[in-house]
Amino acid sequence: MEATGVYYENLAYFLAENNFSLSVVLANKVKNFSKTLDNKSKTDDIDAAIQTQYGLEKKLKPWNPPSAIFKGLKELTREYQSIKESLTCIKNKLHAKSHSYKANEDTVKRLNQHKKFLNQQLKQVKDQIKKLIESDNDFNERIKTIITIKGVGLITVITAVAETNGFALIENKNQLTSYAGYDIVHDQSGTHKGKTKISKKGNSNIRRAFYMPALSAARYNNNLKRLYIRLCKTKINKKIAIIAVARKLLILIYCLWKKNEKFIQNYPNVN
Repeated sequence: MEATGVYYENLAYFLAENNFSLSVVLANKVKNFSKTLDNKSKTDDIDAAIQTQYGLEKKLKPWNPPSAIFKGLKELTREYQSIKESLTCIKNKLHAKSHSYKANEDTVKRLNQHKKFLNQQLKQVKDQIKKLIESDNDFNERIKTIITIKGVGLITVITAVAETNGFALIENKNQLTSYAGYDIVHDQSGTHKGKTKISKKGNSNIRRAFYMPALSAARYNNNLKRLYIRLCKTKINKKIAIIAVARKLLILIYCLWKKNEKFIQNYPNVN
């Protein structure tokens, strides 16, 4: 079946609980497969036939439901990010009001009340996340080890782990960067040489969670700071350099999680 937002979950969990063999694939993969077929029409019957053919021709990985802790953390980290974005919006509005001519006092008051409410919600969600982590001693210890990375906080690590179900289906670094949408896309044909960029065809929650930590790591993490400076010296856009740092951070978390090793600040290789 296709992973259509959250709308596939009830059926997927039902099938898994009743021991059916099940694979969940991204909708764009089936769509790209359908383009290779000689079908110009689109109906439910045709779509079902295409998915059947896709399942027969491709070697698909079985889908297993995430554990309760991973499912809970995924929901909470997404809620945390959503509240954070709303809080940033309110702060921007307050900043604008503070510089506007005779701003309406009642409007400013309501904005401050909303800001206070969002901060309270943010604290509640973070407390829930910590409580859920502490419910599993082994999981808690692994997280404590990883958050010693300079520039990386608890929410960043939990987002990476929760969004990948503990990197369960990730087999290598290239697969991880592709899943997060950090893989490089080239645009070149003959004499044409277009702009090189990341695909962004991946998990946007991971990319969103890693941007600010990458800015911090580019200043305080020695290895990643050197990477950032080196890329900036090659006349690469500073934003591209930050994305490269974010990618390195994600890979570093993945390696530490898979190997269950402690972070070494001056380790010679961050690849």
